[in-house]
Amino acid sequence: MEFKSGAEISLENYVQPPETEGECLLPDLNEQPLDDMMQSKLEPEIVLEDFGHQQQTPAEFMQSAIQDFNQQSQRSEKRIISFIREENKSLRAEIASLNSKLAWLAETVVGIKDILNKGPQGQDFERSDLNFPLKTEFDLSFIDKEIGESPTFKNECIKEMRTLFGLKALSKSLTSVMSPELVLDYNVDGVASKKSLRDYRFFFAALTDAIRQADSSQPAIKLLQKAMHCVKNNACKRKSRMDQETKSKKARVEH
Repeated sequence: MEFKSGAEISLENYVQPPETEGECLLPDLNEQPLDDMMQSKLEPEIVLEDFGHQQQTPAEFMQSAIQDFNQQSQRSEKRIISFIREENKSLRAEIASLNSKLAWLAETVVGIKDILNKGPQGQDFERSDLNFPLKTEFDLSFIDKEIGESPTFKNECIKEMRTLFGLKALSKSLTSVMSPELVLDYNVDGVASKKSLRDYRFFFAALTDAIRQADSSQPAIKLLQKAMHCVKNNACKRKSRMDQETKSKKARVEH
């Protein structure tokens, strides 16, 4: 469509020259309004041309969107997997380090226990190391535990007790292993409201073994029962004498 400038627009369509003198013809306003005619003359004709871009169908658009989403998901999965692998590698290294430290600690504990059980190399246990005579229930529990854990310590205890029992009668030498106060609280089987020596099975086995080696004339348990009975009788007599002396002193003071 050819465009003309406003100065060149002809008004011949709007005012026609009269065919005869004195006659002037005007355009029929009923056929086309003046504004519409002016707009049709002045507005350029717009033509949309295809520049090579084809419009996608809905199915093609959805398929393209799905492909983009899948590609993004794959990239995200790869990043997550890479991160997890790095974390696992770090955790494995830490676990290996902890296992190494635990193994070292275990070996150290074993070495310390061996030193405690064996004592100085080439040196026998002293009597002070064995803490005889035993004075409390705690002493009994401690020596029972040590004998149960160390055969070497058990043998040294038996040796020491056998030596003590061989110096004099068991009824007198028993107090070198157990104090009189401790003997008063116990008997072999825990009868008559007393505590049982059998509850300390490792110490009890070592004690009867030492008695058997020192005196084989009777069963070791029977000898032990007699010795404990004698210790209790002597303790009662001693207490009775002390009470009698106390009363005598008190009577003299009153007079």
